[in-house]
Amino acid sequence: MRNRARVWTVTLLGVSWIGFACGPISGTAQVAEVDGRPILLDELRRMVEWRHEADPEALAADVLTEELDRLVNQRVARNRAEVLGIEVSDSEVDARIRLVHGDEFDFSDPSYREDVRQTMLIDRAAISELAPGLRIPESALADYFEAHKAEYEQPQRVLIRQIVVEDRERAEKLLTELKAGAEFEQLAEQNSQAPEAAQGGLIPPFGEGSLPEVFDRAFELAPGELSEVIESLHGYHIFFLIEKYPPQKPELADIRDELMTKLAQEQLANLRPQWLRDLRRSAEIRVNERLLETLKR
Repeated sequence: MRNRARVWTVTLLGVSWIGFACGPISGTAQVAEVDGRPILLDELRRMVEWRHEADPEALAADVLTEELDRLVNQRVARNRAEVLGIEVSDSEVDARIRLVHGDEFDFSDPSYREDVRQTMLIDRAAISELAPGLRIPESALADYFEAHKAEYEQPQRVLIRQIVVEDRERAEKLLTELKAGAEFEQLAEQNSQAPEAAQGGLIPPFGEGSLPEVFDRAFELAPGELSEVIESLHGYHIFFLIEKYPPQKPELADIRDELMTKLAQEQLANLRPQWLRDLRRSAEIRVNERLLETLKR
């Protein structure tokens, strides 16, 4: 019987990074094949170059072996995604890149876009096959909640607006205007030197001790109350307290879905290596040993 899951070892002592990146061998040469689908030398070259940039001290032979192994795993999983009929659209690739990098990222690099697409295909294939078998017992949820519930608690927080100016005289003048009925938001936009001035001085909710010490003075106010002028290293502040949020200590039922998702993701991550090993065992993997030998030179 033919051994369909071929095992190989590559010992490439003395491989030169420069020789590997710039050698005369065509980049379209096949360095390996998985169920008839090729892995090209260019793919391996690119992975090795990225690793070398990230870790210049890594041994070339080790990196070459590890990256070839990684490419075989990817090809096995991509083949499985094709069998399952899983696809990833251009708009889905755009959404993933935007989520990771923001709207200003250059979306046009075709090589990076293809890498993102292939990663999404593999992720979806793994989820498609592994998710139906996931089991998260209620006892596991309860145990995790007890061990980590402090991470989900929130201290008392406040929502405020602030005005910051450079000198006390100007700050006192603005405070007088505010006490006479001027709109805090408008004065903040027109006068504050703080970054949130364009938002009318609005600062997202924060807990005591999470911002510079001067902001802790806001916790002394009642909702709707103005502070006096407060001096700090950043200038002269006026705070307006919009709302106080009480401490939150959620019960398991409040965050059950969130915990279930987290534990399911952990379980998927644990099952994925065995899933890949099983796919490799049933795949026909061929490696161009002669080509790899030339990379020693």
